Amino acid sequence: MKKIILLLLITLLLCSCSVFDETNNNVEEKNSINVEPPGITTSNIVTTTTPNVVTPPPETNTRRREMPSDEMEYGDFDYRIWVNGEIDLLKYRGNGGSVIIPDEIDGMPVTMMNNHVFPVEIKYESIALGKNIESFAKTNFIHCKYLENIYVHEENEYFTSVDGVLYTRDMSALLVYAAGKIEKEYTIPDGVKWIVMGAFSGNEHIKKVYLPKSLEVFGIYREFINFEERILVFK
Repeated sequence: MKKIILLLLITLLLCSCSVFDETNNNVEEKNSINVEPPGITTSNIVTTTTPNVVTPPPETNTRRREMPSDEMEYGDFDYRIWVNGEIDLLKYRGNGGSVIIPDEIDGMPVTMMNNHVFPVEIKYESIALGKNIESFAKTNFIHCKYLENIYVHEENEYFTSVDGVLYTRDMSALLVYAAGKIEKEYTIPDGVKWIVMGAFSGNEHIKKVYLPKSLEVFGIYREFINFEERILVFK
């Protein structure tokens, strides 16, 4: 009788261990499925931690900005100063035309542009990013339906412009195609590897985009799929 009871206990113990191992394996398998491979997405190319912001690589965005100063004015801009001495533009109050974002204000670098700095109803021939701009909210450009071109200071380390279209400095990513451009077709240069989601969303004129063979990731599909007259062409 004792031997039977002992065998039953051993059997129960072995079964419980098997269930425990299977449960652990299922948990590990579930976790591994949820882990996305590293890659370029709109949340890490466009600055910071929000999908709306375009920013430099993570290693250049590690400085913590503590509580900023009160809002101040400089020319046509409202701004604030962070404790690390960097300036964040908050609002443009000018009349449009060709707008140049200052490199510095009172000796402090202008490094960031907040959400909706530029009123969307104003006509802008161009907006030029200063040499110290590191990050900006995409809402500054994609909703400005009269913005024709985006330019960048030649000494800017993070961004560049080709024919008024905004790219990362190394030309690996297309960031913003100005909403006011009236061309019907656009050819993305060879070497561009990805297109940020929303890059073309504000433009109602573009009908056909030629994609380079170098393209690896693009987020513009939904911007074209809802418009029957829009076409994506792989070169």
